[in-house]
Amino acid sequence: MRNLTISTSVRPGRLAVLVDAKDPQWQSSCLRIIEYFTRMWGGCGNIIVPTDGKQIDPLFWRILERFDPDYLEAYRRTGRDLEIEEPARFEEIYQGHLAGWEQQIGEKAHPQAADKIRDDLRHVGLATFEVSAELQQELKERLAPFHFQQWIVEAGAVVAGSIPHYPHTDIVDILPYVEHPPRVLKVDDRAPFPPLWWASSFGSVNAKLQAQLAKMNLGVIECGSTADEVPLLIHLVVKGYEDISSAEFLTGTSADAIREKLRSLPTRLSMTGLGFYRPARYSDATELVLAVAGTSVEDFALYYALSRMRTRVLWIPPSVTADALAPASKTLAVDERFHFVNDLASLASGNTQSYGGMRLISATLPDPHLEQIRARLSEAAIGHVQCQVAIASEMIPIYPIRHYEANNASVLRSIAIPDDGVIPLFETPLPKNFETVNPQKHRWLTELNISKYHLPRHHVLGERLMGAPYFTAKDVRISSEGPTYFCPSFMVFGGASAESSVPRPSIRIPEPLEIFRDVARPCGLSCSISDKGFYAENACQKFGGLAALAEFLRSQSGQAFASAFLDKSKPEEGDHLRGDMLGGRRYFDLDSLSEALGNESKAAEILDRLASSAVLYRGFVLQCQYCRRVDWIPLGELTDGFTCKRCHREQVFVRKHWRHPDQPHLYYQLDELVYLGLEHNMQVPLLALDLLRRMSQDSFLHVPELEYSEKDVDKPAYEVDLNCIVDGFLTIGEAKKDGRLGKNDKEESEVISKYLDLGKRLAVQQIVFATASEQWHSSTIERIRNAFADQRFRLILQVRKDLYCDEVGGPR
Repeated sequence: MRNLTISTSVRPGRLAVLVDAKDPQWQSSCLRIIEYFTRMWGGCGNIIVPTDGKQIDPLFWRILERFDPDYLEAYRRTGRDLEIEEPARFEEIYQGHLAGWEQQIGEKAHPQAADKIRDDLRHVGLATFEVSAELQQELKERLAPFHFQQWIVEAGAVVAGSIPHYPHTDIVDILPYVEHPPRVLKVDDRAPFPPLWWASSFGSVNAKLQAQLAKMNLGVIECGSTADEVPLLIHLVVKGYEDISSAEFLTGTSADAIREKLRSLPTRLSMTGLGFYRPARYSDATELVLAVAGTSVEDFALYYALSRMRTRVLWIPPSVTADALAPASKTLAVDERFHFVNDLASLASGNTQSYGGMRLISATLPDPHLEQIRARLSEAAIGHVQCQVAIASEMIPIYPIRHYEANNASVLRSIAIPDDGVIPLFETPLPKNFETVNPQKHRWLTELNISKYHLPRHHVLGERLMGAPYFTAKDVRISSEGPTYFCPSFMVFGGASAESSVPRPSIRIPEPLEIFRDVARPCGLSCSISDKGFYAENACQKFGGLAALAEFLRSQSGQAFASAFLDKSKPEEGDHLRGDMLGGRRYFDLDSLSEALGNESKAAEILDRLASSAVLYRGFVLQCQYCRRVDWIPLGELTDGFTCKRCHREQVFVRKHWRHPDQPHLYYQLDELVYLGLEHNMQVPLLALDLLRRMSQDSFLHVPELEYSEKDVDKPAYEVDLNCIVDGFLTIGEAKKDGRLGKNDKEESEVISKYLDLGKRLAVQQIVFATASEQWHSSTIERIRNAFADQRFRLILQVRKDLYCDEVGGPR
């Protein structure tokens, strides 16, 4: 039985809404999505992703993989969008349908029938945006969200005026049970800049939600209708709580009034009861200001996603971008653009809590345009703007912001794992910030983080983890943090308490080999440890684990030790310092091993240590007096005599039975499986695995070389040297002694194709190619990089200096 430390956290689900990248009314569509987010518990931490329904840009794939959504939905434009955007046109269409109906029935329509026609028109789809089956499958393989069978994206789930429903929680159902501000802020429609610009920072409360909030005595603060209010609103967008004193000075608004407006932001309603969390090893102070330029849906979605994943991210208003790209103006008006640019410059100057500096990025604008915008911002700002153009994909945080229920995150438990690897009846936590938890209306996720045991985010592992058939991919998944399951139970009875309505799952903690078998099974593969894998596994066990064995193999004495025992050249007559060569195996005494290692004390230490762990065995080298055969005889088979292994005659050993020196010396035999492992170059995959282990932050799980076989086929389809899980990243790889993957170009291409094919079938995240050579051959590197150029896998190349270096650097 072993102990694991498991932390539990309560949080709302994370959602990514896919939007039509070709939608000409994308600003309006995104505003409707933000209205949907604003009335969802935790919704203002969600993101928007543009797509044509068939593919997603690599930049947004990286965002999705880092954001790690639990749910995927798509926005569908309907007649309701037209009614909001062009009410006169919608009314004209409605009147036309109404007249047609009245002509058909020959009388004036009844008010209920007229209302039905209007409501039907609101629900009519305006576009044919759909997510293809191929993209849904790719989303499933790469993100492993909650899903039902082949439906990964809940198409049409979000329309104008949508109200959050199962599996989400409407904020209206939470507010009666939590503390909340008495009013909510609404930016006046007359305020400068597009409504989407304000909503993307503050959130947005539509008329329907306003009416519901009014019944709960939550009033609305209208702001932005006058020229005096606009500078303050811009300051709140740019700086928020970061510099209230300067806002007080520049706008003449009291600090208390500023704080009240910040507390009244619609986003605060959505994030009620939630806290802002990031790993302790990460410092927000090091994040420079990030300004996103551009006027396309891709630029907005880039800004919106990054602003949910890290701090101090701004979308440059479209009018400011247009001005910066237009011919220079001789006059500089003190208007909303002036206030934005100077607040941005002030934010980028840094303070006692944050580093100074700013990076300018875009999803669509080329670098020359960004350089022009950077220059114009510096010209327009009163103070100096420390700004550099950057690559958007490099600004995506490795450790994004996570929102958990306040004071209910990372609650530690030490749990004893039974021998069968199943934790029975795990106790599910309840939300702590609600006065009453209503299981019929309140929904949340329980997320587990298992220290030193980070499972890969894979679509088959969630169901395999839970020990009950009623847990499906709709209820459980492996998130980027660990096992995550939906609460309360899928069936809640009326009047049942929250405690009796949550699941009590039996959680399976599989061994690494079981994990690889689980991910291989759905794609028609079985896997087992190969012969070479067995040799390496045996060596790891004898040395005390991968780390200890790799440390030995990496050391100068370990390398000399391996070379000495693998040396098959026959010593010259009278040369007693190269050991004895018997039956194709070399045996060493202390003197000869000292000669091989160049250090007698080190040789003695290694002999004692490895003999104690059954890596080496002690014995004498004796010659039969009858058949003249020379053999190594282990001490366990000796008394005052020995039995010849060839003629089987027993004899008392005396001086004539040993050849050198005058008294018999102990000779050491290397364990046969360890020898076979070294003979098959197990050093390279073991050192490659250990390098990945040393590069890991928290968790490293591995198995030795595996053979993957198709069903009913004897010969393995794939032999894979590296099979491991590095901080939750499912990883496979090839390890070679030489700097080529094959004897010729054809073989190399076949090896690369093999890993690409297996990587897709297993849905791995990383593929590693390691060599004990000083470098990979230039043609090999070119072939690898060309093959992986458009692939989703992270590629890691390792060479000798990486494998044999004690200091760990970043991946090559």
